[in-house]
Amino acid sequence: MAKRAPTKNAELPSKGGAESRAAGSLRGGPPAWAVVLVLGFLITAVYGPAVRVPWVFDDRPTIFSNDSILSLWPLVGTSKPGPLNPAAELPTSGRPLVNLSFAINYYFGGTNPTGYHVVNIAIHFLSSLFVWAIMWRTLWLPYFGGRYERIGGWLAFMVALLWALHPLQTEAVIYVTQRTELMMACAYLATLYCCLRYWAADGTSKTTLWLSLAVVACLAGMASKEVMVSAPLIALLFDRTFISGSLAAALKRSWRLYAGLAATWILLAALNASAPHKDATGFALGVSGPVWWLTQSKIFFMYLKLAIWPWPLLFHYEMPYLKTFGDAWMYLVPLFLIGIATLWLLWKNRPLGFLGTWYFALLSPTFVIPIITEMAAERRMYLPLVVPVILVVLGGYELCVSFARRRSAATGNGYREPLLGVGVPAVLLAFLFCIVSSLRLGAYDSEMNLWTEVLTAQPNNAMAHQAIGFYFEGAGDDDSAMAHYLEATRLNPDAAQANYMLALLLQKHGRHEEAVTHFAETVRVLPKSTGVRNDLGVGQYLANQDEDAIANFRAVLALDPNYWKAYRNLAAVYWKLGKRQESLDAYQSAVRVNPQAVDVYIDLSKAYEANGEAEKSAEALKQGLEVAQSMGDSEKADRISRLLNRKR
Repeated sequence: MAKRAPTKNAELPSKGGAESRAAGSLRGGPPAWAVVLVLGFLITAVYGPAVRVPWVFDDRPTIFSNDSILSLWPLVGTSKPGPLNPAAELPTSGRPLVNLSFAINYYFGGTNPTGYHVVNIAIHFLSSLFVWAIMWRTLWLPYFGGRYERIGGWLAFMVALLWALHPLQTEAVIYVTQRTELMMACAYLATLYCCLRYWAADGTSKTTLWLSLAVVACLAGMASKEVMVSAPLIALLFDRTFISGSLAAALKRSWRLYAGLAATWILLAALNASAPHKDATGFALGVSGPVWWLTQSKIFFMYLKLAIWPWPLLFHYEMPYLKTFGDAWMYLVPLFLIGIATLWLLWKNRPLGFLGTWYFALLSPTFVIPIITEMAAERRMYLPLVVPVILVVLGGYELCVSFARRRSAATGNGYREPLLGVGVPAVLLAFLFCIVSSLRLGAYDSEMNLWTEVLTAQPNNAMAHQAIGFYFEGAGDDDSAMAHYLEATRLNPDAAQANYMLALLLQKHGRHEEAVTHFAETVRVLPKSTGVRNDLGVGQYLANQDEDAIANFRAVLALDPNYWKAYRNLAAVYWKLGKRQESLDAYQSAVRVNPQAVDVYIDLSKAYEANGEAEKSAEALKQGLEVAQSMGDSEKADRISRLLNRKR
């Protein structure tokens, strides 16, 4: 991207400049209606046949284990969570706007995946239009001195086309749960677009409108995914690089805009204050910061390779951690040099400096914070991919211009030859992308296909073994499921979910002591998970390790004094050991913590009866009956009524 040094406090053209020339069709490029039709047609042609692909992997907890999407009201809710209040440890946790979009999908289509896919594709289409509009407006800025005035729209269209059809985008678009990435990216692009319109607007009403829309778009992104955190900073750096020439001038000219954008960080902080993904992200989950950072230096170049040569694509990537500088130096050294060059170019207000900074900013959250379930993912390149695409298109055009000048052809209308020089390969590449993306989407017809591809490429991928084990378990082949779960835990002893699912399966088949071993491994990795620790206690109870079970249930209650199931389980162990009073006390604590636990009233009644306290037994049933009736649970109310009748 050729550079013209910005003048101090340089202004965007007002309505009499770029805005008026943009009226009707876009000068220097295809008309807007043509861009919409071509992008819409090609995106539909590629992704349309895939709208019926089934749910995969994280789609199940997102849709089937997410009570907060079952109704649209109340939006927040407490006792009954609403769509803006998703539970922790879901893919939509801390991302309420995405969760609300799923609730709307659920309202109109239930659990049919077609509508969810259609919405994802529509968001991708909208994002591609934002990419085109941002690129076109950027290339018309005074920064470039009119260099791209006659061809900026065509170059912008090529960037949007290649970005939208690139095979690396397939996972983010067709994997329903990755709407988090799609909505964040769309909001990020909308924020930059609104900022561009704000900088170009004349008149108080128009500047206020575009400032407000920029802040709303930024808020939407913060409520969609944490990667949005860099948007306010990137908007400021865009202004500094292409418009104002310095941070001081940018802040002086548009301080209201940046104050509004920065204020959206408050929402992001509030949504993540409770650490909604603490079981999957963070520095206390078995991977140290230095090891993660060393490994991510290799991932950086893997992403670049996939951007250039997007095949083979895998649903999940797993590789050995790089633990020392000696393991990682061949990645760290070039990455360090790229980083230094990016900072230097940014300091000099060069476009490459801004693009490199934007690329690093978008990837930095997952580069910095360990995510133990996924060290790499194609979807993380969804928005960053726009940077290498811009470099290819603009770099290709500048090379063509350079060659044309050497042949003395770049005079008069000489821009056409360089445009064809980059345009023809871009169109051919776009059609190649359509073919490759369609082939890739075919694998999503079966989740088993996706995971088999992973094991073929990475035989030691523990997550793939875990996922295939889950598939076999769902098909009723418990022996094959156990074999894959065991292999997953062998390859990765810290694979908490594989250990947990294996423990549950062993417990189902009465192999209680083996189940306890794997429950304990899960607790080792997730020591603060009350649910898993409670299940360990149940396993110990079934394996006749009663004292260990008591210790575990007490540990659960130390972590969460309101975990009523632990009181109930503790009562059962005490009763088994003949400690009648301790058992009664635990049952009473359970109904005190959760007065609506109807089954505990029944347990308490049986305990009183076995202890020879018939009157208290009947009273416990009466209390349970009142609760069941108040909750409208006719089945349990009838059951308790029958028990009371027997006592009479």
